[in-house]
Amino acid sequence: MDADRAKELAAKAQLDFGDWLEITGVDIGEHGMYSVASDGIRFRPNKNKGKSGWSKGQKKDAICLAPPGEKYKTEQQLEQENTSQLKIPCSPNALVEFALERDVSGDLHGLLPGLFIAAVYKQELRPQREPRPGHLLAVAGLLELLLEGGRQNHTQSTIAEEISTRHPGWRGVSISNLSKLFAEAKAVAKDAESEAQSKAEALEAASHRINKRNPPRA
Repeated sequence: MDADRAKELAAKAQLDFGDWLEITGVDIGEHGMYSVASDGIRFRPNKNKGKSGWSKGQKKDAICLAPPGEKYKTEQQLEQENTSQLKIPCSPNALVEFALERDVSGDLHGLLPGLFIAAVYKQELRPQREPRPGHLLAVAGLLELLLEGGRQNHTQSTIAEEISTRHPGWRGVSISNLSKLFAEAKAVAKDAESEAQSKAEALEAASHRINKRNPPRA
C-alpha cells in the first residue's frame, strides 16, 4: 500500500469488508483467536464452538485459579476480552483503535500497514469544521467575565444572562442559545473524559497482558 492509497482509505467515513481485506490481507475465516466475517471481527478462542469469547466454564476456572486479590481483575479482564469485536463497516479510527488497543490475544499485532496508521492519525489532527460565530462570541464573552477585576461568582444561568445583557447585538448569544451551547459543551467534555478513561484502562489492560506473557527474568 502506497502513501496516497493509505491517505485515501484513512479519509473514508466508513470502511467496508473490501477495505479491511485490502488493508490487512485477512480474508473471511479464522485469524488466530479471531473469527473474521464480512460483518465484523470477533474474539473467538474456542473454534469448535459457535459462540464468541471465553465460555462460562473457562471464566469460572480462570477466576478460581487467580491469586488472592486478583480474582476481580481477572474477571474484569475476561469480560473485556469477550467484548473485543469490530463491526464492519467501521470508521478508520475504529479499526486502528481495535488493532492497536483492543487486541486481546496479540494476533492483530502488525496487521495494519504503518502508512495507513499514520494517515489515520494525521486525519484526526486535521482541523474540523469552523466553529459557528455564536460559539466564538460565547468564548469572547466568557473571557471578558473571567478577566475583568472584582468578578463575582457565576452559575451557568447567570453567565448566559450576563453575556446576553452585555451584548444584545451579538447574533447567536441569546440566553436560550447560550444555555444550549453550555449544555452541549458539558456533554462533549463528559464524553471526552469517558473516552480518555476507557483508553487509559485499555492501555493498562494491554500492558498487564504483555507483562503476564513476558515476565521479567530473574
